[in-house]
Amino acid sequence: MSEQKVTKIYERIIYLMGCALNGIEPDVDYLSVVPTEDICKYANAHSVGALVTYALERAKIAPAEAVTEKNMAIRKILLLDAERAALTRELEARKIKYMPLKGVYLKEYYPAIGLRQMADNDILFDPEYRREVRRIFESRGYTVESYEGSNHDVYLKAPVYNYEMHVSLFDSYHRGRLADYFSDPFSKAVRIAGTEYGYKMTDEDFYIYVKAHEYKHFTSGGTGLRAFSDTYAFLSKRGEQLDRDYLDKEFKTLGIDEYVAKIESIARTLLGKDFISSMPEGFEKTLPEELYEILRYMCQSGSYGIMEHNVDNDISR
Repeated sequence: MSEQKVTKIYERIIYLMGCALNGIEPDVDYLSVVPTEDICKYANAHSVGALVTYALERAKIAPAEAVTEKNMAIRKILLLDAERAALTRELEARKIKYMPLKGVYLKEYYPAIGLRQMADNDILFDPEYRREVRRIFESRGYTVESYEGSNHDVYLKAPVYNYEMHVSLFDSYHRGRLADYFSDPFSKAVRIAGTEYGYKMTDEDFYIYVKAHEYKHFTSGGTGLRAFSDTYAFLSKRGEQLDRDYLDKEFKTLGIDEYVAKIESIARTLLGKDFISSMPEGFEKTLPEELYEILRYMCQSGSYGIMEHNVDNDISR
């Protein structure tokens, strides 16, 4: 497939992401220059297939297979949520501190359930109870996919259950400012109402962690387009309430202030209601060259990065 056609596909994906996030009905003629099936295929590589399909459904041109996949994503989230509630009850009963992470909360900022696709649920817990947490999962019929090999253990169970149980927010590969900053994550958290041992970060510290985690992927294998929808969805709902002075100071402390500013700028520009309504053509004419190159890099990365980027970034480290 030519680079020009791939570019047009990504322009339509981002357009549809913006339509879904802003409640805009997509223009069918604008979308018709590339096959809808190709749009969905590339969107799935970035874990934004459900978001894109949601917009395509509004235009009444969503492929049946894409609708099925979106409905499966909704079912998966409902199952993960229900099981997480049961798991946290087990943690409460055993007096184990825990903190749900990342997508567990980010999905709530999207316009409808299931639009923020999730491969798994991430939960931080008190590392002193690592063996006890393993016993909880084994008693519930889970397979231990990995244990004590990194900063998180992975537990799987059919049909869709996948939990990453973290003992820290960053593993040994990422020692340095990020790991040091988040070395005591529970100190940055507040108690979840109605629980004894459940914690969550403030909106500011949650956003700092999301961006730090995202930056980790960006500088290793790369990160995909979902970073933009996460940014736009969160800031659209919480942006006006955030302590921006605190955020700017902490981002600078972490050395990710320039990265965050660029991602926010791209997200606000390309997913903003006014820009989406204009049915854009040629993002290289809209973004400064530096931001356009970041966009191209992220389009090439997919959800969790690619090995070529990982090697390149290891060399440049």
